[in-house]
Amino acid sequence: MADETGRLRNEMRQQAVAEQHQRQAERAQARAERFHQDAEARAAAASGSVPADLRPLVGVAMIEATNRASTTVEAEHILLAFLFARTSQGYALLAQHGLTYETFDAALRQEREQTLAGIGIQIPDAARLQAAPRVRTGRPRFGASAREAFERASKASKARRGRPQRLGEVDFLAGILAAELGTVPRALSRGGFDRQQLLDALDASLTTTRKDSK
Repeated sequence: MADETGRLRNEMRQQAVAEQHQRQAERAQARAERFHQDAEARAAAASGSVPADLRPLVGVAMIEATNRASTTVEAEHILLAFLFARTSQGYALLAQHGLTYETFDAALRQEREQTLAGIGIQIPDAARLQAAPRVRTGRPRFGASAREAFERASKASKARRGRPQRLGEVDFLAGILAAELGTVPRALSRGGFDRQQLLDALDASLTTTRKDSK
């Protein structure tokens, strides 16, 4: 009888522990779902000021950032996204001066290698990098350089037109290339590109577009 009572008590304790673990798992899942929902809301709010026709490009920039193990979408990722879309007007303007997805990607690698070498860090070879597991950190957020590029583009567009208007892809590109400090200007310099020449080409296109719209 005592053995039976002990067995029942042990089973009850095990059941209580299992139920406690189940409740903890349910609470953890609920927290994870709330966090995911909050992240989606923040992402939607961050892209709310981006024109609808540019949002697919922001999605490509997020992929570029994720593939490069960046937790934020920076100006260089948006520029890569522009250059990836070979049919865009911005791509055609920049490609005339030799700036393509491939050449900018190479310039970014060169910039990173030289910057790290300057502080005594050597990048592992490509085979080791490909073999290393990637840690997924969720959807990247807009970084400072991307937000600043968007703000520059918005201000410059308003100044050119005299009033706020819908931001176009060439406006956004000009906002990215107008940065004097940061990864984009360093990479362009290391890659042998004349940033001012690229900006002049974009500005000429914007001037022509403004005249045609009058």
